[in-house]
Amino acid sequence: MPRLWTENDPEGMELLKWEQFPSPMTYAMGNKPPGNPYVYREFPKLLYKAHRVAGVIKCMDPANTPEAESFSRSCTMKVNDEREQSRALESGWRPSIESAIEFLKAKEEAVSTAAAERAYRDSKMSEKAQKEAAEADAATEHHLAEIPEKKKRGRPRKVQPDSIAS
Repeated sequence: MPRLWTENDPEGMELLKWEQFPSPMTYAMGNKPPGNPYVYREFPKLLYKAHRVAGVIKCMDPANTPEAESFSRSCTMKVNDEREQSRALESGWRPSIESAIEFLKAKEEAVSTAAAERAYRDSKMSEKAQKEAAEADAATEHHLAEIPEKKKRGRPRKVQPDSIAS
């Protein structure tokens, strides 16, 4: 059975201190304002990061399975101050799901554009250089914007006659 609070009830007055919004309790207590009004606090804040899963860009999975919950946890990060937020934003986290998806799309588009430009430059190279580029591509599963240069063998060191005799 519900309990009725009156204005003179000390327990009701104590509970009223903890109310944050106007509620039936505040109206029952003589329409008094809540004792703990809402105050906006910027932190802690939740940031989001999108991932490509099976060819589809996703951020948060609404399915109610352990795998979906684990994936959704990997898409969120709680930051407690501006320093943590700036560090997270630099590493690809975004303030909303939509901006996280757009950021990943833009990042992938930039990588594919760089790979297309490299493919065009490769078509202008010699056969030996094209073969080296194909070997570098086969060694990785990601796009390579540039082919790492092979270290050229330098001039051999001079042999000192004193070091041979010793």
